[in-house]
Amino acid sequence: PGTHLVPPHVTLEGDALVEHPLEILEPWPLEGRSAWITLAHDVALRVQYRRSKEVRRRATELLLLRFDATARAAGVPLLVALLADVDPDSALPRFLDAHGVAYVDCQLPGWRKDDALHLANDVHPSPLAHERWAACLAPALAGLSAR
Repeated sequence: PGTHLVPPHVTLEGDALVEHPLEILEPWPLEGRSAWITLAHDVALRVQYRRSKEVRRRATELLLLRFDATARAAGVPLLVALLADVDPDSALPRFLDAHGVAYVDCQLPGWRKDDALHLANDVHPSPLAHERWAACLAPALAGLSAR
């Protein structure tokens, strides 16, 4: 229980991105004394910040297009790295191809279930996962710097 941090994020209004800065949310009254109030606050936050899969997908696409346009305008390359498991039915690689956005697929399928690729009792990637991602990214990044 205590202070909640809501990281910067985007939402959609129609087909336009709306940026939201970091939010610091204070605990509800008596949250530190009641598990029920803590639970209710957690549920309220999950409901308030929940977005459908479709909204998250479209927001990601629009954000990537914005990144690409910004990079192109500045004359610098953009390389999107696919690191986490992308849903096998994901249209993201096709979307990136269709819009000419460079990407490298460095996914480690099933890494969250492989004990060697995530920290014990945690969802964060292990040093081995980072090593594999680095090995995958290195040639793609070297190709960018050669341009």
